[in-house]
Amino acid sequence: MRLFRRLNERYLLRYRLEYGIALLLVHAVRALPPAVAWGGARALATLCYRLRMRRRAILSNLAVAFPELPEAERERICLACYRHFFSVVVDVLFEQRMVSRRNLFGKVTLTGWARDYIDRHGLEGFRERAHRVLFLTAHLGNWEFASGIFGLMGVEIVPIFRAIRNPFINRLVRGLRLVAQERLIERRGAVPVMVEHLDKGGNIGMLFDQEAVHGVEVPFFGLPARTHKTPAILARDHGVKIFFGVNVRKGDFLHYEATGELLDLSRKSDDRMRDIEEITTELMGRLEAEIRKHPEQYFWMHRRWKRAGVHEEV
Repeated sequence: MRLFRRLNERYLLRYRLEYGIALLLVHAVRALPPAVAWGGARALATLCYRLRMRRRAILSNLAVAFPELPEAERERICLACYRHFFSVVVDVLFEQRMVSRRNLFGKVTLTGWARDYIDRHGLEGFRERAHRVLFLTAHLGNWEFASGIFGLMGVEIVPIFRAIRNPFINRLVRGLRLVAQERLIERRGAVPVMVEHLDKGGNIGMLFDQEAVHGVEVPFFGLPARTHKTPAILARDHGVKIFFGVNVRKGDFLHYEATGELLDLSRKSDDRMRDIEEITTELMGRLEAEIRKHPEQYFWMHRRWKRAGVHEEV
């Protein structure tokens, strides 16, 4: 018992120290003029690129996704990827201060199904329509800002998340979001909880693009990739409509275009697994098409094809 107590005390001390450093960094960045903070983000991105931090993973991913591009162009995208990522971090730190209901559509250009529906039925009509929907996105553009956009429009979305081990930093990250989210659903064992929430008329938000150990294997840039099958299960087995969208940077910092479509993928045949594979393949095809438009805004730092041995070869 004494040993376990000492271990708990050691981890508690470590967690508090990590939290203190993180809190200090957050306040330090927020104290800067936004232009200075964003300039610093670009400088830090260039430094990380030159120090080759995760650079090999990024370039190996790009070699799979864009084999036709010359190496110099993939290097350019790699550097732009670093700059985009650090800029997104700064955007997240400043969005509470710089984005509100009053200026939302000055910061975000809304296109696709949501824009069309609002134009026809108004914002109140959109709020009434946006129930029992899975809002699906990926690590493209600013995925953190995406849920905040709908939150400011009055559409509540409960996100699926993977808890950070440090509970203090976990709470800090939740507090940085544009719209406070009182409820979150832990990713592990989430499907029954998601179904219950959706059946009550609620909405769920989910990122689905990173590797899933127990997922379904579907093509992604021509190479098989294990992908989360939860969206397909919800669509096929429970008739849940999926809003697939992305929120990509347009021009300056904190200026984005949010676009997406409401999809009815509730197809059913006698072969459930084939249905799930087909739905997941369609969703990944849509994501791939968006990434090809904005390759520098995707989170290539993740080793997406590591089980295929790609990253060991490059």
